[in-house]
Amino acid sequence: MFDDNNLFHIGIIAPSSVILKSDLTNGIKKLKSNGFISIKIHPDCYKKHLFFAGDQRARAFYEFAKDESIQILWCARGGYGAIRLLQRLKDYTKQFGIPPKKLLIGYSDITALHEFVRKHWHWSILHAPMPGLKEFVKIKKSGFNELKQIIYGNHKNTWLNEFKLKKLKQISKQNITGTLAGGNLSVICSLVGTQFAIQAENKILFLEDINEPLYKIDRMVQQLALSGNLTNIKALVLGSFGEMTSQLAFREIFQSLGKHFQFPVFYGLPVGHEKNNFPLPLGGQYNIDERGIIQLLDWEWAH
Repeated sequence: MFDDNNLFHIGIIAPSSVILKSDLTNGIKKLKSNGFISIKIHPDCYKKHLFFAGDQRARAFYEFAKDESIQILWCARGGYGAIRLLQRLKDYTKQFGIPPKKLLIGYSDITALHEFVRKHWHWSILHAPMPGLKEFVKIKKSGFNELKQIIYGNHKNTWLNEFKLKKLKQISKQNITGTLAGGNLSVICSLVGTQFAIQAENKILFLEDINEPLYKIDRMVQQLALSGNLTNIKALVLGSFGEMTSQLAFREIFQSLGKHFQFPVFYGLPVGHEKNNFPLPLGGQYNIDERGIIQLLDWEWAH
């Protein structure tokens, strides 16, 4: 358990798309005004190569990962490009060793890195807003307090102490307890069939995405199903998916999935690309009771 006397040193990195300097500058101001005052920005953050934030993103990521003065790596933004770092990071790990334990914060494209650092480096991971996006400065003080409480290990004082999910497919009325894994549906599907694919067996799987057409969502879901990635998961929890042409059809996609694999499906988690993007510790132990109330029981970062 941490408190405000434990000053975290934050490293900002850009592993995906190009960063707009003004957006990140405003995001850093927002962080500092909310108590995160020790911030180091990697000099490669503002570089540009094609549509990426430079051509040495894996090296930059690993440099800050190995920096013992940094406790938190906070991704500036997502977009696209994190998948291109994975093999290089694995090679760096083999050559130079596992970096010291840290917390990696981000979402969307960062899903690829979340799974990698959890599996290969045993890091803690937090699905949460990123300072290089315009929306970051719009986070209300109450939202930042939630984020700060979770980062400081006080999750029992946050929304994750008790949040009511909506039930889409209920298999039984028993409590469900397990590790929460997942993230962005598109990114998770891009890793299927690779050595970096997400491992969801015997876990609660969380999925979110943004404004994908229904047929693409169904195609990605079928890909997960056919790949075996949905076999023996304990439950499926859906975050936000943006605008839908038909909420009924959207729910049917996942309802039929739960029926086929015999796992419960819940929706309504306020996590994803929309205005309400609550911080969600991945890799933590959660319980979902028979009423659909989800609760974070334990998270290694909080110790």
